[in-house]
Amino acid sequence: MAKQMVSKLISVCWDKCITSTPGSKFSPGETACLSNCAHGGSLT
Repeated sequence: MAKQMVSKLISVCWDKCITSTPGSKFSPGETACLSNCAHGGSLT
């Protein structure tokens, strides 16, 4: 169950925060968005 929750969190946050093809590293805005999304528990 925990594995499914983590997978869903990654999917939701990725779709929300990564709006272009990622390069070798995330932009500052993408990093902040991913961090906020993960810490906010955006599983809705």
